[in-house]
Amino acid sequence: MKIPHYNVNAKEQVGTYLRDVSLLCASEMRTYFQSYTRSYLKFLFLVLCCLALPVLAASDATTDTKQETVTQGPVTLTLSLVPGRVFLNQDILLTIRATIPENISVVLPPIDNRLQGFLNSASFDREPLLDNGNITLERVIRLTPLIADEYRIAPMAMTYTDRSPAGTESGWLATPPIVLAMQAITDNDVGNDIKAHFNPVWIYPPMRTVAGYIAILIAVAALGFIIWTLLRRAHRKIRLMRMSPRDRALEELSELLAKKLIDKNQVKDFYVELTMVVRRYIERQHHIRAPEQTTEEFLAAVSSDPRFDDAVMLRLQRFLQAADLVKFAAYQPDQDNIRGSIDTAKDYITTDADQSEATDGIATGTEHKQKLL
Repeated sequence: MKIPHYNVNAKEQVGTYLRDVSLLCASEMRTYFQSYTRSYLKFLFLVLCCLALPVLAASDATTDTKQETVTQGPVTLTLSLVPGRVFLNQDILLTIRATIPENISVVLPPIDNRLQGFLNSASFDREPLLDNGNITLERVIRLTPLIADEYRIAPMAMTYTDRSPAGTESGWLATPPIVLAMQAITDNDVGNDIKAHFNPVWIYPPMRTVAGYIAILIAVAALGFIIWTLLRRAHRKIRLMRMSPRDRALEELSELLAKKLIDKNQVKDFYVELTMVVRRYIERQHHIRAPEQTTEEFLAAVSSDPRFDDAVMLRLQRFLQAADLVKFAAYQPDQDNIRGSIDTAKDYITTDADQSEATDGIATGTEHKQKLL
């Protein structure tokens, strides 16, 4: 025989429960007599158990139920919780019951935003009951407890309206806050077997995520290096453009010596760059396209230029022809010749720049005197 299970307040279901028990007992009696079984002791024990169940359920419901009742005028609002304590392994049934006269209309208050430590798992409204001119409205809500510091149902307000012609009974009422105590799952002393860990636990990210972060860091580093290199080059170009032809040529000569091409046995490359330093200086200082010309073309172009006297022409001719021997005839100069070529280039740049500055100063002074006259 299957005994019905009730999830609501047992006190209010005693009559229905006893009726069901009586029907079940009668069914058992018919089964026993039809099978000609004379197990009177078994039948008597079954009847006693069935009669004791409502009493036990009512006693348990009485001791493990929390109830709050608020009355305002003709309206009574009751909140019942079964059980009246919080068990993390058991849901709580919350019943919101409003008893009102027939001429009063109400709307049961919402519950979702009033819960702390609970989850609204399900809810339903019972059919309204009419008894002696009063209407009873009920809403049953299943609350699932969560892990929280406090289990609380905040106050709820309910308005009611008098639909009679006089309309003198309208108003509102609020429920008090309900705080439920938490009940341990077991009453036994667990000692040190159970420990709470509230510190965060580091969870290692997957390898795909780590690889993605590493790729992003490499890309950012590469982009930063490229930007830094471009800015450095731009800054160097701007600095060189602001230099005088002499300072820029001497700067290029210092950079060439810092490469140490002679120590690396790259004598031909060294002489190519050394002659280009001198040729670029002549282009910037005297506006002659020396870098694009051969030695013969350059010497022919400057032979009739008054800024290049015979002594300067002879020095440039010896310097350029000695460099051509290294570049085109595979001539291997010794250290004295190399140092002589470096000194010749540096001395020519310095001397020519000084003469150009002196000539420009004389020309500027003459032009100024002519303007004054």
